Amino acid sequence: MLILHLYACMYSTTHVADLYPLFEIIESPSNCTDRFFPTMADNQFEVHQEAIRKALQKEGENPVAYRCPNGHPYVIGDCGRPYYLATCHECGAQIGGQGHKAATGNAALATGDSSTQSRKGHILGRQTSRPGVAPERELSSLSCAVLRCLTHLAMYTSSLFSRYHMFRIIQPNLVREDDVRPFIDAHIQLDLQQIAQCCAESTDDCILLLHDVINRMKQASHIGENITLDTTDIRKKWEREFDERYIQPVFDNRKHNLETIKGELDTSKSVDIKDILSTVRQPLNRANLLASPGLWAYRRPLTVPALQNLLVSTYKEAPRLCDVINSSEKLMALKYLPDILNLMRLLNGEFHSKFSRAKADSLTIRDFCDQYATEANGIRRLTNSYISSWNLMLQSSNKSMTVTLILMNIDSPLSQLLYDRHAPKSTTKSQISTPFQLVNFLVDIQNKLLAYDDNRQSIKLSSANSSHVISIENCDELLDLVLAHGEYELRETTSVTYNWPAIEREVIHRYISNKPRIEFSRDQLPFYVYQEDFNLHNQMQTINESQERLDKHFQESIINALTQRIPVLTAHLKDLQVIINILSVAPHIEGEDSLAEYMKETFGREPEYLSQEIRIKHVKHVWLLLKYAQTDLLMKQHQEPFDDLPAEYRDNINQDLLIDLSDHFRYNSPKTKKFLLQLFDFIIIGLNKAAVVQDSADPENSIVEALKTHIMKSFDEIQAYELMEELPPLPTQLKARHASKAWCYIWTQYTTRRE
Repeated sequence: MLILHLYACMYSTTHVADLYPLFEIIESPSNCTDRFFPTMADNQFEVHQEAIRKALQKEGENPVAYRCPNGHPYVIGDCGRPYYLATCHECGAQIGGQGHKAATGNAALATGDSSTQSRKGHILGRQTSRPGVAPERELSSLSCAVLRCLTHLAMYTSSLFSRYHMFRIIQPNLVREDDVRPFIDAHIQLDLQQIAQCCAESTDDCILLLHDVINRMKQASHIGENITLDTTDIRKKWEREFDERYIQPVFDNRKHNLETIKGELDTSKSVDIKDILSTVRQPLNRANLLASPGLWAYRRPLTVPALQNLLVSTYKEAPRLCDVINSSEKLMALKYLPDILNLMRLLNGEFHSKFSRAKADSLTIRDFCDQYATEANGIRRLTNSYISSWNLMLQSSNKSMTVTLILMNIDSPLSQLLYDRHAPKSTTKSQISTPFQLVNFLVDIQNKLLAYDDNRQSIKLSSANSSHVISIENCDELLDLVLAHGEYELRETTSVTYNWPAIEREVIHRYISNKPRIEFSRDQLPFYVYQEDFNLHNQMQTINESQERLDKHFQESIINALTQRIPVLTAHLKDLQVIINILSVAPHIEGEDSLAEYMKETFGREPEYLSQEIRIKHVKHVWLLLKYAQTDLLMKQHQEPFDDLPAEYRDNINQDLLIDLSDHFRYNSPKTKKFLLQLFDFIIIGLNKAAVVQDSADPENSIVEALKTHIMKSFDEIQAYELMEELPPLPTQLKARHASKAWCYIWTQYTTRRE
C-alpha cells in the first residue's frame, strides 16, 4: 500500500519541484546513476579533507593526499613526500615510504580521485551489512530512517517498470538483475524496523505515519524548479528542508497524529475497515480479562533510539539526561578507564624493555596472556577491558572518524596495547598510538559531560579510579531508570508520560554528582619502553645536567628503608628506570618535585623507601644506590653481579697484579667505600654494552684514566676534581678490561675486614 500511495502522490501533480529527487528515481532511473541518493553517507575523507589540510598546513609544510595499494586515502604532512613506513588502518597494507620514495602500490592522489569523493547512487550494500539506526548529516536518527524508507519505496516502484536501470544504480553491483526487488524489499523491511525502534511505536503504527507523510507530500504546494541532487551540498540542503516540511510535522507530534488517523478509520464507511476494527475493538470482558484483545495489543519496549527521539524536544528540561542518553555507548567504554590505566602501569612496570617492537608486533594478546598469566595477576581481565573499551569506542564514533579503524580481539598484536612514545610522526589521523587515542577519547567523554559546571573539581589522570569516572554497565540500566518514572494511563489506548525533571535529578545524583574533570596530557600517560629504546648510557647522559647527588643522611635513610631481597630491589630498579626514561624524553618535568609523589602518579603506588624530601633531580643517584645494594646482595650470595657486561671488561686479574693492588690499598679505610662507589658507577654506566659501542672504550686503557674520564663527564668541574683527588693510587698495569674483577676483589677485601 505504501508503494501505491507514493506512486499516486508522485503522479497526482504536474509540478513536483522539491519532490523531484524521489520522482526522478521512479520516472527516470537512468539519470540517477549520476545523482547523490538521499541519506547515503558522505565520503569522510572528502568531508574532512580541508580540515586535515588546514591542521597539517604549517609554515614550510605541504600536506599531500596519497592512496594505499588498495585505494584507501591518507595524508602525508611536512614536505608532502613519504619518509616513514606505516600500515593502512582500513586494509592493513603498507603505506608511506622511505627516502622520499613511496612504497610499492602507493601513489599521490590526482585531483578528483574517486577514492576521496562521495559515491553516487545507492551505496548501502545489502541490508545485513547496514549499521544500526544513526543520524546522518543534519538528519536525526528517526528522520534519516523515514527518508531512507521513502527512497527505498521509490526504488522499488521504479523496479516494477525498469529493473535494469535500478540494477545499475545499486553499488556494490548485485550478482543478478533478478535480485533487485528482493534486495530493495529487504531494505524496506529494515527501514520499518528502525523507524519503529526510534518511535517506540508498533510497525503498523509507523506505516500509518508514513502514509501521513506521503499524504502531506501530496497535499503540499510545490513551487519552484525541480531539484536534482547533483552535489553533496545540494543533497544536504534538500534533506534538511524535506525533513522540516514533511517528516518532522508528522513524527514530532505522532501521538496526536495517530489518534487523528485512527479516529478517521473509526468513522470510515469502508466495510473492510469496519470488519477489522470490530475484531480489535470488542467490549471489555471483565469476567475474562485475559481474553480481551486490548490486553494483548502490541506495546513496543522503550529503546535508546526511541528515548533519544523523545528527548529531542525536552533538552532544556533535562539537559544532563539528554547528554547521558546520547553518550550511553561511550559511557559503557568509559567504565574501563581505571582498568586501562592499570594495564598500562603493569605493562610498563613488570615488562619494562622486555619486548622489541618486532616481538610485540608478532606476539598476540592471547599468547602474551597465556605465557605471563602467573607473573602478572589479572592480566587477562585487564586486556579484556582494554579490548572491550576500544571496540565500544569504534562502534560509537566510527562515523566521525576520517578513516575506518580496526576492531581488536585477543588475537590482535600485543603492540596495540603498548604506548610507543617514539613512534614515527603520523601520516594519517588514525596512526596516533592506540592507547593514547583510546585514553584521550575516554577522558574527553567525561570532561564534555561535565563542561556545564565551571566549578567542577579536577584530578590528574594518574589519580583516576572507578569512583571518579562516569560510567554505566549497559543501556538497560538507563532505560530502567526512565521507566521507573513513567506514568501510565489506560483509556482507548495506553499512553505513557515521563517525569523528566525527576529523571534529571536521579541521573545527576547517580552518574554526575561528585565526578571530577580529568586533567590529561600526552606526557601523563605511562609509555612502554621497548628493548631497542632502553639505552641506560644515553638516558643517564641526557638527564645528567639536571641531576644532583644526595646528602649522606638521605643516602643512609634509603639504604635502611630497603627490603634486602633481590626480587624487591629489581622491581624498584625497573620503576626508577621508567622515570629516568621519562625524564630523558620529557626534560620539562620539574626537578624540584617530590620523586615519591611523581612515582605514585606514574605507577599508582608510593615507594615506601623514599621520603618526600627526595626530589626528581636525585633519581639518578637513587638508582645507583639501589643498583649498588642489589650488587652488594648478589656478592653476599656468591652470584656474578656483572654478567651482562661485555666479555672484554670481565678479564681475570693474575695473582701478581692482585698482590700489587693490595699494596696500594688500605681496605679498611672509608675512602675504599667511596672508591667502590665510583668504580661501580663507571662499570654500570660507562661500560654497559650501549656505552661501549657508542664511546668505543678501549679495554687496554688504564683503569685510572678511564675512571677519571668518566668522572669528568658525570660531574661538574669542582665535584669532579674533588672526587679524583680522593682516588687511591692504582697499579698502572690495571686496565679497563679488569674493571669488574677489580671491583669484586676490592669489595671482598673491604667486606671481610669490616666483618
